[in-house]
Amino acid sequence: MNQLIAYRLFAKETEKASKLKRHEISKFDLSNLALWGVKALGYKSEGGNDEDLLVTYSLVLEVFKTLTPRKLMNILPIDKNFDGEKYDCKDYFYTVNKCNEYGLENQIKDPLIFLWDYHNREIGKFLVNYLSVLSEVSRKNGEMGILEKFSAENGIKTYVEKEINGEKYMVENLTFNSDNKII
Repeated sequence: MNQLIAYRLFAKETEKASKLKRHEISKFDLSNLALWGVKALGYKSEGGNDEDLLVTYSLVLEVFKTLTPRKLMNILPIDKNFDGEKYDCKDYFYTVNKCNEYGLENQIKDPLIFLWDYHNREIGKFLVNYLSVLSEVSRKNGEMGILEKFSAENGIKTYVEKEINGEKYMVENLTFNSDNKII
């Protein structure tokens, strides 16, 4: 799938949805908006405004609240890998079990949690890019990124590359845990 085509189709679906009145949204099928949003945002975005991109990711995640697991399986099918138990990772059977636990006809209440358990390569790329943008926005606001925050809360030391007198060194990144203690 070409990135430009995915973005154009996502823009087309967004425009269609933006013309709907509030009471029409629940009757309108937004599955194409979710599909093209995942495909378009699954590409690594270079440049652009991360805050605007974060709003776009949030829009797509909100659209998932209008879908059911069964509908999602129709538009973004579960990847057909069947050896997850052997390698201790998500696979087709794991995802089907999670969808059944959730209820195939129930609307998705927490898309981020639900999609994290859903085994589909395109959704995986979408989620990784979303979390990357979320981290970048946090860093720009003077906060720790997601990985730095997780490391600090769990007592894991992190390192950054610094150039000192023309040579590069790995230096311990001083981060603070939730008790404001350096780890």
